[in-house]
Amino acid sequence: MTNVISIWGKGGVGKTTCAASIAVRLSTMGLKTLILTNDPMPSLSDIFKKEVGITPTTISEPNLYAMAIDDKNTVRLWKEKYGNEVYEVISSFLPVDESIIDYVASAPLIGEEFILALLKEIKESNEFDVIVWDTAPAGGSLKLIKLEKMFYEHLGAAAKLYLSVKSTFQKLIRRKKRDPLTLIESWKGLANEILEMVCKEDFHVYIVTIAEWLGFAETLRILDNFNEFNIKPYGLIINRILRKNDDCNCTLCLRSAEINERYLKKFYDVLGNELNIYEVPFIGEEIYGLNTLLSFSEHLKSLIDFEAKKIVL
Repeated sequence: MTNVISIWGKGGVGKTTCAASIAVRLSTMGLKTLILTNDPMPSLSDIFKKEVGITPTTISEPNLYAMAIDDKNTVRLWKEKYGNEVYEVISSFLPVDESIIDYVASAPLIGEEFILALLKEIKESNEFDVIVWDTAPAGGSLKLIKLEKMFYEHLGAAAKLYLSVKSTFQKLIRRKKRDPLTLIESWKGLANEILEMVCKEDFHVYIVTIAEWLGFAETLRILDNFNEFNIKPYGLIINRILRKNDDCNCTLCLRSAEINERYLKKFYDVLGNELNIYEVPFIGEEIYGLNTLLSFSEHLKSLIDFEAKKIVL
C-alpha cells in the first residue's frame, strides 16, 4: 500500500524544500519514493539539478523519483485520459465534432481537477512505497479539494437533469454511443473516491509556515478549510526560525528573531495541543542538490522517522 505525505502552505515559505528533503531522506531509508509537484515555483529540476518531467524521473538509484506537472501538461494529460469520454457524452446530445474536446479542456480548473485523479492513479498502482506531494500554494491546492466536492455534487444534479429530459433527447439523437448516465455516474464515483482518499489514514497532511503574522493567519485559514472536509493534519512545520541567541546580532536579525519568537509562542498557544509542531531554524545557505537536502532533512528527523515507521507498518 502506497502512503501519501502531502505538504501544504502559502507560497515562499520553503514548502518545496521541505518536501524534497523529506523525499530524499525516506529514499535513503530504503523506501521507494516519488516526489510529485504541481507547484510551478520553485522547480524540482533546479532543486535536484536534474531535468524533471511529467513521468517519474530517476533522481538517484534505486529509490528516488520525481514528477513535475504544470498547467499545460495537466490539460494535455486530461485530454488524453478523459477527452474521448467527454466527446461521447456531448456528441450523444448534440451534433458536434471532436474539437469540442479542446473547448472543454480549456475550461477553468480542468487542469487543477486532474492532478488529484492522477495522484489517486499513481497511489493505487502501488509502484512506490510513498508519494511526497508538494502541493501548489495553499489557495490553489485547497481549491482542488473544493472543486472535487463541487464536481461530485454537480454530477448528481447532471444525472437528474439527464433523466428528466432523456426521452426528449432520444428522439433527437441520431448517433447513440454509450448511455451518458453511465459515464456521469462513473465520474461521480471517481470524484467521491478522491474525496475519500484525502481523508484516509494513509494520506498524511503537513502544513509548512513561517513564524510571522502572514504565516500564522494563513495557517489558520488552511486549517479552517481542512476542517470543512474533515481532513486532519498530522503536523505543522515552522520554517526559517531566527532566535536572539543565534550568531548575528545586527538590528535586522534581532528584530526578525523577536518577531519569530513571538509568533512561535502564538503557534504553540493556539495549536500546540492540536498538532505536532516541528521547528526548522533559518539556514543561511541555498538548499539544492541531494547532499544539502539530506542535511536539511536532519531538522525534520522526528517527522520522517514517524512517517517511515507508518509506511513499514
